[in-house]
Amino acid sequence: MNAQTGKFLLQDAQESGTLVQARNGVRYFVEENAGGHLVLCLWVGKSTKPFAYGKVRDNDHAHLLVAKAVDNAAVAEAVKAQRKSEQALQTHVAREALKVGTLLCNSWGYDQTNVDFYEVVSRSASGASVKLCKVASRTVSESDHMSKKVAPCPGQFVGEPFKKVVGAYGVQFQCGWTSVTAPEEVHSSTSYH
Repeated sequence: MNAQTGKFLLQDAQESGTLVQARNGVRYFVEENAGGHLVLCLWVGKSTKPFAYGKVRDNDHAHLLVAKAVDNAAVAEAVKAQRKSEQALQTHVAREALKVGTLLCNSWGYDQTNVDFYEVVSRSASGASVKLCKVASRTVSESDHMSKKVAPCPGQFVGEPFKKVVGAYGVQFQCGWTSVTAPEEVHSSTSYH
């Protein structure tokens, strides 16, 4: 059965009044097909494509399958709510951690490791966004001609401040997330020059 057929089945069931609305967003109908077999068609959530479609032995078998689908939808909804709650808490913690003066490190690159440092220069009242300014870095040590250890230079701004949203994992840049760092913390950097 293709998606179009599933969509028409849903429309037909809605129009004929045979569509039954169960709990937790589960919808279904049971009908006899042209061959004389009972057929169950089941939708979950807002989907127009059937979650399940096939022959059933009898109405009891159909209702057992619907009950399982309702229970599974309830479990999925509970997991989704738990995940949403955890993410909200994680976002709150990430926002509270970023105060004015906090230093951030963004380590990125494919064939070399680039390290950029940023300092929080202001934050919104809710902490949902911060203004960052890139800060200079200093070389702490060089191990060979292609790698070195670098650390941030707080207050030595490079460029203009810019605004970033703070999410569950902190501040995201095009090449990944930042991590909170300290002025004395060193980070590995590699380059081809």
